[in-house]
Amino acid sequence: MNELQDQALERLSKLARVHEGIKVSELARIETASPGDVVRTGDVYFVCLHGPTGGQVTTERKLVTGVTKGSEHYAVGDCVIRTGPEVAAAIVLARPDLEIPELLVGPSIECRGETTAAHPDHAHRVFMPDTSWGVVYQRKLAEEVKRIMD
Repeated sequence: MNELQDQALERLSKLARVHEGIKVSELARIETASPGDVVRTGDVYFVCLHGPTGGQVTTERKLVTGVTKGSEHYAVGDCVIRTGPEVAAAIVLARPDLEIPELLVGPSIECRGETTAAHPDHAHRVFMPDTSWGVVYQRKLAEEVKRIMD
């Protein structure tokens, strides 16, 4: 990772809504969100997008490639998951100030109904219908994903 990537993640971290005191088993409902809002859970940031992205629709509900516990983020609910460079473009449109490198970008989640971003060790996030979210990995997780893909 380079300094530009580190800076982008630092900016994301500062922007993320931190839900302090939420127990692992509790749901944190994101009732309102505007394009560019950032929500974090564990090693993953979710950036609210202007709308659905283009890209390849996938049936895979796992949001992070890998087999470690840190990669066990899943989308649960009525949603469409998309992959491809269109996701990175949608994140740039929502947050042009962040300059997120494509290496750190995961899939997008188009929430048609309530959709939960779930992980066994982190508080779940529930996104409302008619919102779309781009997934951005933290640096350490991005390095793991790159290693697996190589």
